[in-house]
Amino acid sequence: VLLSMARICGEIARKLNPDAPHLPYGLGRIHFEESRLSMASSKFNEVLENSKTSPELLAKTKLYLGRIHQQNGNGTKALEYFSELINQSPPHIEAYYYRAKTYQDQPDGKVRALSDYREYVRLNGINKEDVETWIKNQESERKFDF
Repeated sequence: VLLSMARICGEIARKLNPDAPHLPYGLGRIHFEESRLSMASSKFNEVLENSKTSPELLAKTKLYLGRIHQQNGNGTKALEYFSELINQSPPHIEAYYYRAKTYQDQPDGKVRALSDYREYVRLNGINKEDVETWIKNQESERKFDF
């Protein structure tokens, strides 16, 4: 039902302002939340291709694309998106979180994950408590040197 309503609203918005990047972004988010990652990716790529996309919306879009690649098991591509967001000025705080999650799933990525999680906590990310718990668990298990 939500998607049907969004499509109706989208068609109205498309007629009023066909070049607005917020419409495919919104549809991409709906598809993402409903685990239709291929459709979400398609909509987010429309946002990237739109020359009227603001830098803020562009960053949000790249974060979602990174998350899609992460969920699809393409850690390399996910890391590209997250690293790009971290290397911009100012760095995108949530990208540290998702890059760390991607690293922690890699056999040799725990040290990098820890570094990103620490930076995320330092910047006061919204999942700060969960990240601090992960860091404490890793430190107590002494799985690797810090």
